[in-house]
Amino acid sequence: MFWAIASSIFVIYLYRKLNAESVPVPASADAAADTIEAEIAALNAQIAALESRIAGASSGSVKP
Repeated sequence: MFWAIASSIFVIYLYRKLNAESVPVPASADAAADTIEAEIAALNAQIAALESRIAGASSGSVKP
C-alpha cells in the first residue's frame, strides 16, 4: 500500500514537473500571485470537503 501511494506521488510530481516546462511563464508577477492564491483556495476547499466526509463517515455511519 505504501509503495502504491509513493509511486503515485512520484508520477504526479514528474507529470507536473514535465508539464511546467512546456507551460509559458506569466508576464507579470501579480498574475502569478493571483494564480497561486486561487490554487491555494481550491486546495483548501478540497481539504475541507474531505474533512467533512471523513467526519461524517466516522461519526456513526460506519456499518458493523
